This record gives sequence, C-alpha cells and structure tokens, in this order.
Amino acid sequence: LAQAVQVAFERNPRIREARARLELARADLDAAGRLPNPGVGYARLDPSREPGEQVTRSVSLGLGDLLLLPSRKRFAAAELLRVQGVIAHELLQLRREGEHAWYACVAAGQVAGMRALVAQSAEQSAALAGRFHDAGNISALQLAQERAAAAPARNEADPAALDALRARAELAATMGVPAEG
Repeated sequence: LAQAVQVAFERNPRIREARARLELARADLDAAGRLPNPGVGYARLDPSREPGEQVTRSVSLGLGDLLLLPSRKRFAAAELLRVQGVIAHELLQLRREGEHAWYACVAAGQVAGMRALVAQSAEQSAALAGRFHDAGNISALQLAQERAAAAPARNEADPAALDALRARAELAATMGVPAEG
C-alpha cells in the first residue's frame, strides 16, 4: 500500500501538473521581487543644428513598478501559499484514491482467486462423480446434480476475474503507470 501511494505521488499526471503549477508560482514570486530593467534612450536630432543640441540621452526607471514592488511580492507570496494548499489537498485526495484502489484491487484479486478455486474444485468433483457413475457407484441423477453444481461456479469465476482485472487497471491509472494484463 505504501509503495503504491508513493508511486502515485511520483507518477500520477495530476500531481505532475500540480508540481508544474507550484514551480510557476515560485517563478512568479521571484519575478515579483525584481524591478524591471531601466530603459536607456539615445536620440540624434536635426543635423542642421549646433553639435551640442544634436544628441539626447535618457535613462528611465518605472516609478509605478518601484511603488508596487511590495504589493506584487505580497500577492505572489499569497498565490504561492494558495497553490501549495491546493497541491496539499490534491496529494491527500490522491492518497485516499490510491488506498481505495489498492484495497479494491487486493479484494477483487482475492475474490477472483477464491472463485477460481471453487470452480476448479466443483469441476474436479463433477469429474470424480463421472468416474463414480462409470463404476456404477452413483446414479445418473446424482451425476447430473454434480455437473449442475459445477456450472454456476464456472459462471461466477470469469466475472470475478474480469472484476479483478478492472480493479488492477484502476489502481494502475491512479498510480500513473501502464496497466498490464
């Protein structure tokens, strides 16, 4: 169970997506703490004027960006906390789903194994009854009753095996691994 949940945490596509969202939120927080690069301008004016009047140079820094820097950092930090909370919720939900799928898979496998054993024993009992009938120890009615008892056991074994296969596929999907038949 612990290994199944661990694999689900590592390989489930929802968790991979959540980790990507977390990395984006961290990058947004880093970007919110930085000022944009200052702007540098250079212009050459009309060439017919005096040489001192022909060149203009400028350096600019956004005052609004500087004033909003603390607010942007707070908003980005709050968004990072929100994303962390969402991811924690998704991890808990995935753990619950993984545990449920694991128990369902184990239970379905045990039921399928039990049904297969019942079908096998019923078939062996019917075969033994056939030998007893051939030897003259039981009547044709008793042989028919043994064969009739074996038929439902065979009919119950196949759906149980299919249920076990479905539960295994559901567990594999929850874990984020390919299902193997």
